Amino acid sequence: MVRAVAAEFVKLFTTRVWAWLVGVVVLLAAGITGIAAVNVSTGDGPPAEVLLVLLIVLGPVAFVVSAVVGITALTGEFRHQTATSTFLAEPRRPVVVAAKLLVYLIFGALLGAVFVGVMLLVGFPIMHSRSITGDVGHPAYHLARIVVGAIGAIALFAPFGVGFGALVRNQPTAITISAVYLVAAENIMLAFRSGRAIYPYTPGGAAKSMIIPHDRIHEVFDVSGVHMLGGLGGTITLAVWALGLSILGSVVAVSRDVS
Repeated sequence: MVRAVAAEFVKLFTTRVWAWLVGVVVLLAAGITGIAAVNVSTGDGPPAEVLLVLLIVLGPVAFVVSAVVGITALTGEFRHQTATSTFLAEPRRPVVVAAKLLVYLIFGALLGAVFVGVMLLVGFPIMHSRSITGDVGHPAYHLARIVVGAIGAIALFAPFGVGFGALVRNQPTAITISAVYLVAAENIMLAFRSGRAIYPYTPGGAAKSMIIPHDRIHEVFDVSGVHMLGGLGGTITLAVWALGLSILGSVVAVSRDVS
């Protein structure tokens, strides 16, 4: 297992995909946060409140980027025909999938830290210079809770992507499906009564539960008929999604031919 994990780290950092994705995250976070920070007013609330709203809006984009990182981990093996050598070096395919899960969970956390860190470094100084301040220590604006929840949610979407990539070998197809689902399909669900009932248990709904402080849910995400799970419930739900897809993906990977 240790050798498999080490091999996955080498594979990750010998390609330029990770650098491009980090660059995309930095540009998106810096650009949109900067625009928002310049245009907010004191009536929009303290900086932590603005950060929370931005994370709700930008969250699905960060989730997709993290999921894409995970998807390319396994689909890239088949796309570039390196799967044969990978499985020859480690014939136990579930071990390969498990190693990818661990490596990309760590990378997903780093990606989340970069995303949230850039938002803080860009947004807070601009808002402070415009005299938009607030008591971030107040429970309603608990900055640490928001930051940790956002990083955790983004991190979990990377192993989610690994599991999904194990199920859908075709890389463009897997990326397209995940992007459409996370950005569009989950939001469309909110237009229907039955969709609102199950939304909290979807990956995106669970991630939002991780980010939004429990006492702010009904103010920040006020959608009739949606009962969010809270931080712990959201974390467990998203982790189950990632683990469930990974287990199913491992089973499928074992039963499939490599070529």
